[in-house]
Amino acid sequence: KGQVLLQQQQQQQQGLLTLNSRFQKQLASQLLSEPKPTAKAFSVGPRSEPASPSAKNLLEHAVARWDEILEFLTSDLPAEYQRPLSKHLGQIMATLALKENGLLTSAGFRFILDERQRQLWELVLAFLSQAKSAKQHLGPLRVLLLLGEARIGQQLSLETHTLGSAEQNLLSILVDVGVLFSGPLHNDDTANKYWVTPAA
Repeated sequence: KGQVLLQQQQQQQQGLLTLNSRFQKQLASQLLSEPKPTAKAFSVGPRSEPASPSAKNLLEHAVARWDEILEFLTSDLPAEYQRPLSKHLGQIMATLALKENGLLTSAGFRFILDERQRQLWELVLAFLSQAKSAKQHLGPLRVLLLLGEARIGQQLSLETHTLGSAEQNLLSILVDVGVLFSGPLHNDDTANKYWVTPAA
């Protein structure tokens, strides 16, 4: 009862540990009840289009998306009662083995206690590793280099119609984790645009 990490019988051969369910519930309540920062804490670069999202929109998106990921990781509810992750983000989470049988593994426990930037990099590096195995990593690397030079609130200069599937998958994951905000610029615009949030 007093143990934080438990080793289940079926996991002994793999060397995986799961988080004590009682401790996991307490941890989830602590992580998800932290006060959210206000939009005033961040500055947004100049915008060329009036339809660009506001600083408040960007911040709320970043906080809400990351809260959903933490809730998914720390919840011990059956999968059918949880809001599912997107296909691509779910694949990355599975690769990192952050949960096992609905409970946090030792890797998942370390992940949620790490700094947010390190968490994001762990997800991105796992994606790049998958893309590299399929020899599709150069496009995503270019997207990340472009993101590295962007400022908060800036729209990424991307020709979305010419992007390959690997780049599109990475953009989808970055939106899912709150690093990018996505949406059409105008009602008659079919291509999504991407803006950098404070989580980048």
